[in-house]
Amino acid sequence: MPAEIERLVGSGNPEAALQLAQQATETHPDQPLAHLALGTALLAAGHAAQAAEALRHAVHFDPHAAPARRLLGVALACSGQFRESAQAMDQWAQLVDKPPEEEAEATVVERVRNAAMTLDAVLRGLRD
Repeated sequence: MPAEIERLVGSGNPEAALQLAQQATETHPDQPLAHLALGTALLAAGHAAQAAEALRHAVHFDPHAAPARRLLGVALACSGQFRESAQAMDQWAQLVDKPPEEEAEATVVERVRNAAMTLDAVLRGLRD
């Protein structure tokens, strides 16, 4: 992810990060890192459904992008798409050659996956 966007998100300024990320996707619409940056900024700004869409684009352009898959799972869970979130986390787990910083997220990914599956089951039970 472009360093400036990451810095802005990390410093609690997701709106500024969002502006830069939108410019990046307009300038480089086929670049997965631009869509990853946009998804990250949208998620940090509380726009989970829009973040999921941007992250889907990132995964489309780079199916092996572990950060995009992981954040897609988070964005889907935040937008109430629990089954899809668990599927994204399963796909993340199946990726080979993840960078060490992504491998370090394995416990979090498993927790999000399990929570998403539990919420999906509960909501299905309420609807039945």
